[in-house]
Amino acid sequence: MDYSKFFIEKTSEGYMVRDIVSDDYLCDSKGDNTFELWAYAHDVLLTHVESLPVERYIDDRWYTSDVQEVRPDLSDDQAWEVLQSIKRNHDATIGINWDVIDCTADNLFPPSEDAE
Repeated sequence: MDYSKFFIEKTSEGYMVRDIVSDDYLCDSKGDNTFELWAYAHDVLLTHVESLPVERYIDDRWYTSDVQEVRPDLSDDQAWEVLQSIKRNHDATIGINWDVIDCTADNLFPPSEDAE
């Protein structure tokens, strides 16, 4: 039985853990006595998660203070909007760099004539 794919189903009598693949009931709990059910579900999930292969990755963090280095006139909230826009419109072939931050900030918040 594949215990990695299951869901908890609320029934008129309580809760049941049901295997999605085989449609078997793995365990149930009558009425309000759900502690054993949740403990079992937790153990099954934990076993499944621990058996997943670990994929390696890197991340590159950009902060509102980075945006404000390029555009010191922006507030914290405006700098956050710039980062959120970059996240939504990210082009993986270009990446995130100082030019992307500068262009995005200028598009969202055009610099005043005084700043130029």
